[in-house]
Amino acid sequence: MISEQKIFELKYNLQTFPSKLLDKITWKIAFSLPKQIAYYATIRTWANATTGEYSNTHAPSVTITEILDRWN
Repeated sequence: MISEQKIFELKYNLQTFPSKLLDKITWKIAFSLPKQIAYYATIRTWANATTGEYSNTHAPSVTITEILDRWN
C-alpha cells in the first residue's frame, strides 16, 4: 500500500513539473547564448532602469530586482 507521504510527494511532483521544465529550458537557452549577447542584454536592461523616469538614479546603487521591476 502507498503511504500518504508518497501520494503527497507524487501530487507535488506532478504539480511542479511544468514550472521546473520551463525553468530548465530557460536556463539551457540562457547559458547557450554567446557571451556578447548576454552582455548586451545586461547593459541594455541596466540602461533602461537608469534612464527616463529613473534618470536621477545612481546606476551602481540599483539592485537586480529593481532593474527587472523597472524593465516590466
